[in-house]
Amino acid sequence: MLDDYVRHSGPAFAIMAFIAALATSLWMINPRLELLLAGPLFALALYQRYAYRTVMATRDAETDALTLLRNHRSFQTDLREALALGASTRSQLSLVLIDIDNFKSINDRFGHPSATRCCHAGASAARGVRRHPGLPDRRRGVRAAAARRR
Repeated sequence: MLDDYVRHSGPAFAIMAFIAALATSLWMINPRLELLLAGPLFALALYQRYAYRTVMATRDAETDALTLLRNHRSFQTDLREALALGASTRSQLSLVLIDIDNFKSINDRFGHPSATRCCHAGASAARGVRRHPGLPDRRRGVRAAAARRR
C-alpha cells in the first residue's frame, strides 16, 4: 500500500520541485512576489492530504483489522483477477484453505487474548503460502484462504 501511495504522489513532488524553483526565481526578483505561491501551495497540501486519506480509507476497507489479511470482498476481486490471468496464460492456480478447528473452545477456555494470538498464528501461516501479493484473506470466523499460481 505504501508503494502505491509513493507511486501516485510523484506528480505532487514534481509540482513541489517546480514551485521551489519558481520561489527561488521570484525571491531574486522581489521577495514579496513569493506571496503569489500561497494559493498553489495550499491547494497542493490539500491534494496530498486527500490522496493520503484515500489510500488509508481504501486499505482499511480491504483489510481485516484483527489479522491484517485482506477481507472477503478483496479476496473475491483478487481471485477473479488471478483466475483470469491463469486462463489467459494457461497457468495453474491452487487454492489453500486454512481452518482452525475448535476455535470456540480455545476462546472459551483460554480467553480472548489467546484466541487473538491463535488468529495471528493462522494469518502468519496463510501469509507463508502465498505468492500473489493480494492474497490471502480472512474468511468468516477463523478460516483463511490463499491462492497460489504455479
